[in-house]
Formats: sequence, structure tokens, C-alpha cells
Amino acid sequence: MLSPVLGGLIATHAGGWRAVGFATVLFGALALIASLFYKETNLQRDPQAGRLKTLLSNYALLLKGSSLRSFSIAIACTYGAMFCFIAGSSRVFVGQLGLSPTQYGLVFSGIVSGMIAGAIFTNRTIMKFGPEKIVGIGTSLVAVGASLVLVFHELIGPSVIGLMLPKMVLTLGAGMVLPGAVAGAVIPNPNRAGLAAGFIGFAQMAGATISGLLLSRLQDDSDLPMVALNAAFAVAGFLAFRIMRARRTHTAKVTLAE
Repeated sequence: MLSPVLGGLIATHAGGWRAVGFATVLFGALALIASLFYKETNLQRDPQAGRLKTLLSNYALLLKGSSLRSFSIAIACTYGAMFCFIAGSSRVFVGQLGLSPTQYGLVFSGIVSGMIAGAIFTNRTIMKFGPEKIVGIGTSLVAVGASLVLVFHELIGPSVIGLMLPKMVLTLGAGMVLPGAVAGAVIPNPNRAGLAAGFIGFAQMAGATISGLLLSRLQDDSDLPMVALNAAFAVAGFLAFRIMRARRTHTAKVTLAE
């Protein structure tokens, strides 16, 4: 939340984009230094775990579980929706709507605040509802928020409120999908928890990367490619998660009947 505001202030008052680049190097160096003080807490490490053959066999076992696949697709599509907006929003807010870098940072932080609310809700309710229901609610909110952005864009054109408020609904859902998907992947795989969490992280960044590449290909002089891609990823995640969840439920019922 704070980084867009800080970036806007640095860009406006402390040397422009070069100063922002220097700040990212500084934060990266601090993170590197902090990692040097990390101590491994696992006292029963598997010396074979990092070998390619072992990794491939463990991934094959993980991906046999349909729940991991459904959670991976949900988080990939959610972050695809988010990151096409991240990649294209500065061009719209600053270039078309005339916000300063600092104002854009404040607006963006307001949008991202939805993730904190979603994460707090998930932390308090995931033991009651379970990861599947949490991610189901989250993907619904992501799809609703992205669809509202598209509707408002077509009805009234680009505006700060028309982009900001629906996107807060989207990030609220994203704040539920991220921890819910990680929990849903890790809980059934206690002996491969790190591998499951790592695969979810890969899916998250893969969705973001694909959306950024698509946006760069489709980008024109309007904000429609960003808005349309945002909606496409969000609705795809909503539908895919429900279809895979319904198939898994049906398979479980058939197995019990037999």
C-alpha cells in the first residue's frame, strides 16, 4: 500500500524516475541483508529433495490432486486480472485523467487496501468456511469488480471513481484468494507443503506475466485493452474454479456411491 505513495513522492520531489530506481535497489539490498540472518528451522531436511528426479516425482504427485490445479488456476487468473491493471493503470490515471504521480500513488494505495481487508477476513474465517469456500467467494468478488470496471467504462468512460471503487471490490476478493489458495494447496500436502506453496507462487506470477505480455501486445491509444483483459482474466478464474470444483465434488460422490 505504501510503496506507490512513496514512489510518487520520490518521483515528484526527489529526482524523478532515476531516484525511484535507486530506491528499489536500496530496498532490494536491505531484503538481501535480512535474508542472510535467516536460520533454517527444519531439523529433518531431506538431502534428496533438491534433486531434479525427486522434484519431478513430487510435482507429479502434487498435480494429481485436482484441488491444487483448481487453486493454481484461481490464483493465476486473479493475479492476471490484477497485474494487467497494475501495468496499464498509470497510463490511464496519469496520462488520461491527469493525476500527478503522488495522487496516482494515493489512488493505487486505496485500491490495494482491499487486499488487506480480504486477508483479515480470511484469517478470521478460514477455519470456519474452509479454503474452497473462501476462494469461491474471493473469485466471485474478483469477477464482480472486474465486470463493474468494464460496465462503468462502457457507460461513462474512464474516471477515477469508476476505476477505483470496482477495483477495491476486486482486490478485496484477491485478498481472499491468495491466502485461501495457499492454505488449500498446503493443507492436503503436509509432507510437501513447501513444494505446494512454491507451485502456488509460480502460478501467481505466471498469471501476472501472461497478462502483462498480452497487454503489451494489445495496447493501443485507449484503456479498453486493460479493462477488457482485466475482466477476461477475472471471469475465467471464476468459471474455471467452479467447474473444477463441481467436477471434484461429482467424482467424490461417485466414488462414495461405488
